[in-house]
Amino acid sequence: IVVGSDPSLASVGTAFVSIFQDQNKKKLLAKFSVSPFDFTKHVQVVEGSKFYYTVTSTNWYNGCAPAEVIFTIIDLSSDFRITEAEVLEGTIYSALVFINAMLTAKVTNLDLVLLQLLRSLEHAGDRKAAQAIARIATCILNQWSSIPRLEDNKIASKVRALIAECIDHLETAHEGLRTWTLTQWSSGSLPGPHIQTLLELLLAARSIIPKEDAEDAAAAAEGTFKAETTTAEKEKTLEWLSKTITENKIPDNVLQAFTKYRDGPSKCTMISLMYEETMTSRTLMTKPDPHNRYLVDDFVADVCVRGGKWYYECRFNGQCNYACVGFINRNYRKRSNSGIGNDNTGNTWCVVEPNTAFMHRGRNIQSIRNEKFEMARPNWTSGVVIGVKLNLDDKFVEFLFDGVSKGHVFNGIECEDGYVPFEHAGILSSSWLKRYQVASDVTMLLTKRVPLPDKIVHSALASEASLEYSQKMRFEVVKSNAIRGANADLILQDNPSCAHSMKPENTNITFKVSGHEPVEFVLRSVSIRCPPSVTSFRVFVFVGNNDPDFDSFEWCKHWDQRAFDNFEARKRSSNTTANTIIINSNANAGVVIRKPHEPVAFIDVVGSAAHVKMRPPVSGKFVTLKLVSRDTGNFGGFSIEYISFDCIHGCHPLANLIGDADESMKKRNEIIHSLKSVIQSKCGNWTLAMDEALTEMSQIVATRLGVDVITLDSVMLAPNKDDLNRFKKLTVAENEEMQGRFALIKYLNKLVTPLLHYIDVTLFSDDDEGGAGNTSLASFAMSFLSALARTQTSPSVSRSGGTEESKKDAKSSSSSSSSSSSLSSSSLAVATTSSSLSSQIHTLKGCYFMNTKKSVFDTLLASSCTFNQRNQPRITVNRIKAARAREAKNDPNGLKSTFGQLFSQLKNTRYSTFRGNSGQQLWSVQFVGEGSIDVGGPYRESLTNAVSDLQSSSTPLFVLSPNGRNSVGLNREKWIPNPSCTSSLHLSMYEFVGVLMGIALRTKQTLGFDLPSIVWKQLLPDEKVDMTDLEAIDKLCVQALNELEKIDEKSFNYVVYERFTTQLSDGTEIELKENGKNIDVTKKNLPEFVSLVIKKRLNESTEQMKAISKGLNQVVPVRMLSLFNWYDLEVLVCGNPNIDIEALRRHTVYQGGLSASSDVVKFFWKTLYAFSQEERQLFLRFVWGRNRLPPTEHDWNTNFTIKALNAGEESLPIAHTCFFSIDLPPYSSFELCRDKLRFAIHNCQAIDIDFNPSSSSLQAWVDDF
Repeated sequence: IVVGSDPSLASVGTAFVSIFQDQNKKKLLAKFSVSPFDFTKHVQVVEGSKFYYTVTSTNWYNGCAPAEVIFTIIDLSSDFRITEAEVLEGTIYSALVFINAMLTAKVTNLDLVLLQLLRSLEHAGDRKAAQAIARIATCILNQWSSIPRLEDNKIASKVRALIAECIDHLETAHEGLRTWTLTQWSSGSLPGPHIQTLLELLLAARSIIPKEDAEDAAAAAEGTFKAETTTAEKEKTLEWLSKTITENKIPDNVLQAFTKYRDGPSKCTMISLMYEETMTSRTLMTKPDPHNRYLVDDFVADVCVRGGKWYYECRFNGQCNYACVGFINRNYRKRSNSGIGNDNTGNTWCVVEPNTAFMHRGRNIQSIRNEKFEMARPNWTSGVVIGVKLNLDDKFVEFLFDGVSKGHVFNGIECEDGYVPFEHAGILSSSWLKRYQVASDVTMLLTKRVPLPDKIVHSALASEASLEYSQKMRFEVVKSNAIRGANADLILQDNPSCAHSMKPENTNITFKVSGHEPVEFVLRSVSIRCPPSVTSFRVFVFVGNNDPDFDSFEWCKHWDQRAFDNFEARKRSSNTTANTIIINSNANAGVVIRKPHEPVAFIDVVGSAAHVKMRPPVSGKFVTLKLVSRDTGNFGGFSIEYISFDCIHGCHPLANLIGDADESMKKRNEIIHSLKSVIQSKCGNWTLAMDEALTEMSQIVATRLGVDVITLDSVMLAPNKDDLNRFKKLTVAENEEMQGRFALIKYLNKLVTPLLHYIDVTLFSDDDEGGAGNTSLASFAMSFLSALARTQTSPSVSRSGGTEESKKDAKSSSSSSSSSSSLSSSSLAVATTSSSLSSQIHTLKGCYFMNTKKSVFDTLLASSCTFNQRNQPRITVNRIKAARAREAKNDPNGLKSTFGQLFSQLKNTRYSTFRGNSGQQLWSVQFVGEGSIDVGGPYRESLTNAVSDLQSSSTPLFVLSPNGRNSVGLNREKWIPNPSCTSSLHLSMYEFVGVLMGIALRTKQTLGFDLPSIVWKQLLPDEKVDMTDLEAIDKLCVQALNELEKIDEKSFNYVVYERFTTQLSDGTEIELKENGKNIDVTKKNLPEFVSLVIKKRLNESTEQMKAISKGLNQVVPVRMLSLFNWYDLEVLVCGNPNIDIEALRRHTVYQGGLSASSDVVKFFWKTLYAFSQEERQLFLRFVWGRNRLPPTEHDWNTNFTIKALNAGEESLPIAHTCFFSIDLPPYSSFELCRDKLRFAIHNCQAIDIDFNPSSSSLQAWVDDF
């Protein structure tokens, strides 16, 4: 529509033209404002065949007669041009329709279209419109090699330069947006979808126009690179560049630190956490908070470091009554205005003005100094300069005041190699986009299953076969002479709890790797943290292969640092041989041989924390620490807060070469060379299914070794026979081949973890906000994709810049597009966007470790939490009533069961209010007649009972799988939705089942659903059910269909008497087609019969599954689950059905004088190891009210507690489900402990503590119904 002014209409004045889609003039499409003597033609593009308009003018109401208005309607598929005098204006949506029309007309200059899209994106004010533009521009860029572009090379070069300029502007804008998102980080929010789509656009653009080529393109467009440039001029320029680089050379250690350990721009930006905005100046001033109550703020720099040694400083000018200077980690969340010095979560380290206190976990920490003296307090108001050194190699922080060090804080060892400033003028801004581009490249290459470049393989193997990285092995206390019971295990947990020593002058503690049997390790360092009351102590470290005798260490307890140094010098010079541990030191020092009672490390600590390094690292199975307190502190005792070990597994191929730098490097180079050769030569053999199997198997191997999978060195991946039997796809690969491929998968996970927070994995999905705008955006995007597919079918358009392979791809793409014009727009979108980064990331979802996926999923859950504890419902459950109804079988709908009672009392609650956080209790339960007090136990018990009811005859909603009823095939224990439960009541109950699943996902309260793959797959939109899922629940059905196809035509009618009917999973017989019970199955119509049976059986519970999905979606939106496979979802909801005793031991504490070395505790663990999986589940339900452990280590939000029970050994153990604890009597033998515990878990189900029975509680036991 073209609207313009006419000289004959000057008396009309300013006219307003409105275009509507409907006759009632409700849907406005366009609006024009035309002034007199303004002869510019205004153009807007609208889509449709019929429009309605109004024309108004203020002059008409002043007596001027209405004038005629002439509209020009142009079909854009014709030869349409816009002249320079005409202005294309209007909404972004109309512009997108205009582009769609250009594509329909097979316009050949799509690079011009891309340029206009990028230009309009720079000025888009509407986020949703910007998302639509960015997605369409991304779509063009992803198919750059096959789209029609300008044929004139000179014009095409200029357009390319302009596109590169736009990309540079957008990249700068993205850096600003990303910095802005950091201002929201403290509250735990995720970047918005507009930032995600912009990032994907930039990644697609940089793959075509790299940043280093942008200046060349611009220069070429301007003609600056002329042929007349002389050789002398070039040489002069090169000489000048060489001189500049030489004079301003960046030190190697600085460049390496910036490259390896630092994330963020070289020029830091300060962020205000209170006002959630970036600061324009380095001068930081406090101002009143939004409520005008405080003059306080937290300022954070947008730089993150992961290792190395760093330094920064700040100057205080003027009056400041309170200030904190230091570091925070990414887990820090601003929850108050009291400053980071009062953070008690252990995520901050700082010095606090005005008393110069060093604060961690909200407590004052003593600094570490060479001698005891009273530290001079600096004058904070006189322009003092605070310097901060962060040493992540040796793990300490040091503060300097006007250049004078006041001692190391938190941990301490002298730094030898110098520090690197957080900013360096010689290093250009470090682009986050480059890091994301590497992640994008690796993702793309693994998706396309093509050979990997040497550079990527080298990067993937950089951290493999290395002794540099800690493997975070889990340790446990074996024994101690001074710390008893639960205190001994508290010191391995990073929290403020203290373990008090009864012998401060001689504390001995022995540790080993957590597990049933001792495991060899290579110890590199030990970190010890004591409370601030401890001001000095000495640490001796002993390592051996056997459980030691503490008396053998007494000979050296009076040593100081000089005595230990003299001992070390004598050992190195004498090289005395003995039948002991051999420690390989470096080649210059020779081999040092130590006896088990000789210390391998020593440090004399002045302060409350220490970090002891083994030089060189030491191998063994037991490590003993001797702690000698020189100062018993202000409270007359010695306490320990936390002890941690930095080590690697003893099965590492280089473990026996530690200390011999030359040999270990030679061996590592051989391993890396071999892995690189295997990766390159065997890359084509690996399928996506093999990668997914390897990912799952590697997590199992890592758990067995007791290390995190991301820290598992690839050369340690050694699957056993059981692993290979479970993952049969990997039997064709050699072990070295699996190790090389695992290194690539680890590298992928490291790269993709930060990228997942910025990539929109729900491309073209509806946004959370409803409205017509969303429909319009989706419609425009689909129209564009359809038009792009149609445009590529034209054989006449030129395709410049593509290789032969790209042309072949384009040709095949064109033919597929033209042959599928009848497909739906959604399927076309999937086909067209298959090359987008989001789709590639989604394709590789089976290659991500569970922790990688959960890092994003947990953030999404936390940011969408809406549960209010004050509105917690109160539920009454009568389990006696439920049991009687189950025995009498008079409850056909299951409403008297525990599940039914929960459903009846919660069905009128908005299920979306159950969006809680991890560990939250969403309702309070009172068990009638049982005297329960709900502090968590009855709530968990109600959920466990509800799931048990669903998988029994107590409710009709689920039936045992046909395999279970017939005792054949797999999944005999699995339950499936009842196909006959289709009433509105039953569907509402199914919806509540989905709510329970969502609650399990959000609160980490796993529920023991025994459901097959056919159920879990239907809860995820991307998973498809097939014959394998049907066979997994009804093997006889699939077997019968296969046998029917084997019968020859002559014999068929004599042996087959089937009709077009089939039995569902609940035994109900239904017709497969109209009048099917009267239609015989013949050899001719057998394919139709088989197809109908499979289709019906795979979709027999569609209504029920839709109801479950509806309930799940109200608590956890399904789009949040897009990265998970069906078996991931099962683990997240249900946990691992196999109770891992080692995992339970790692999360166990002891009280009442017990410890891991107590006899009754040893009997207890031996009993659990001897239990079957069913008995282990009964035990867990007995002590915790649930029958599954948390799915991952990060999901444990409470520890299991074992207490001593002051009773005779004839007593039964007592469980406290609210507190996940058990009281153990002092059993004298393993047999007695096993028998008593087995009796308790089988016979003690009710919550029956001492209580005053009221009439209502007694009524529950005598009620006759």
